[in-house]
Amino acid sequence: MLKYEIHPDYPETEEIIPILQETFSNSGTTIYKIRNEVKIIDFNGKKLCIKSFGKPNIINYFVYSFIRASKAKRSYKNSLTFLKHGISTPQPLGYAEYYNKKGFLVNSYYISIYEEHDFTMEEVFQKQTADKVSIIKQFAEFVYEKIHKQGFLHLDFGGNNILVKNNNGLYEFSIIDLNRLKSNKNISVKEGLYNLKRLNGEPDDIALLSRSYAEIKGSDPNKAILLSARFRDNYHRNRDFRRWFFKPIKKFFMVK
Repeated sequence: MLKYEIHPDYPETEEIIPILQETFSNSGTTIYKIRNEVKIIDFNGKKLCIKSFGKPNIINYFVYSFIRASKAKRSYKNSLTFLKHGISTPQPLGYAEYYNKKGFLVNSYYISIYEEHDFTMEEVFQKQTADKVSIIKQFAEFVYEKIHKQGFLHLDFGGNNILVKNNNGLYEFSIIDLNRLKSNKNISVKEGLYNLKRLNGEPDDIALLSRSYAEIKGSDPNKAILLSARFRDNYHRNRDFRRWFFKPIKKFFMVK
């Protein structure tokens, strides 16, 4: 069984749905593949970015089939929400969900326009990017003014999920991987800094980001730097432990 939704402004996208699984398997360029796979595929004159979500573990196999919206559907809906609030994200085109005869979700895809960009925030933090200080300061302003001030928390807010374009020294940021999004009307400095804990970079760069964010909020920048460092240390420590502890369990419970 197939369920899908196509953006009403892009009805031609529906043409790929009957051949989506075959097209994804046999064509395109893979730009990411770990648990999920992301491909750039040229279709009907458009450069599409299609994400195939990996097989869930046995618990999520049930949850995504009968209780909670699939990651593909949430990616589509959350992207529409971001655009509605003036937050840049690649144009969403639709999603597709494939179910077996028993009604269990076996595969899902999110489809968007591929967005050209100069680099990601991961590259800004990990390399000696020209104009790094200005980029980080502008990014801090973007996060507060566009995302946190409007009450949104991106729960997978890592550097590779932030695309950057250079417009003559004014940097434009576009957010991807939106299947996990939380709304919170009033986001405190503490919550905002906690939301940035996944960003990896040199201590001085992260300190600059934390300081800039706090100053925009009118808070103590020194406290923000210390708080941010603690959040990041705890996050990485907990992440490493979870990977070590849950890896064999996840392998056992993965749907075959």
